[in-house]
Amino acid sequence: MKKIYEIVHVSKKDTIIQTILLIMFFLCWKIDVSLAGVTVYPSKLILDENTLTGRFIVSNKGPDTKLIDINMTMGYPVSDVEGNISFQFSDSIHQIGSPMKSWTNAYPTHFTLTPGESQAVAIFANPPKGLDDGEYWVRPKLRIRSTVPDAPTNNSVDQSPNTENGIYHYLLGVYYRHGSVRTGVSVR
Repeated sequence: MKKIYEIVHVSKKDTIIQTILLIMFFLCWKIDVSLAGVTVYPSKLILDENTLTGRFIVSNKGPDTKLIDINMTMGYPVSDVEGNISFQFSDSIHQIGSPMKSWTNAYPTHFTLTPGESQAVAIFANPPKGLDDGEYWVRPKLRIRSTVPDAPTNNSVDQSPNTENGIYHYLLGVYYRHGSVRTGVSVR
C-alpha cells in the first residue's frame, strides 16, 4: 500500500521563524492600511504608440471616506548621504528633460471613495508628431485625505516620508516608449 501522506518534522527554530515572518507580514499590511487606507494597482503603466491609454484602480480599504486628487508631476528619486530616498520635483519641464507631463492626462482627477469602493483612473497619452525615439515618463501623484477632520491617523512626517498633516501622497510611474528603445552601458 502506498503512502498518500508523509510526516514532516519541522524544527522549533523553523516554526519560530515562520511565525515571526507571518506576524511581520500582517503588521506591514496593517500599517499600510492605517496610513492611507488606499491601495493602487498597478503602480506603473507602460504605454507606446499602439497603446496610448492605460488605467489603474484606486481602492479604499480604510474605515472612512477618502478624497483623492491626481496631478501629473515630474521628478527624480534622489538619496541623501545616509541613503534615504525621496523625490525631487520640478514644475519646469525643461529642467527635468521629459516633456511627457505636457501631453499626458488622467481622468478623473478628483473623486471621493467611500469605504470598500474602487475607482478606475484612465491615463491618456497624446504624443506630439516628430517625437524622438526613446522612453518618456511622468509621475501621477495621488493626494489622499480623509473626509473626517479628526480621523485617527498614523500619519506623521517622522513615521512616513509620504505624509504631511494627515495627507498621504502616493506616486505612480507612467512610461511611454517610442520607436527603438534600448538601454545599456557604454565603456570607453
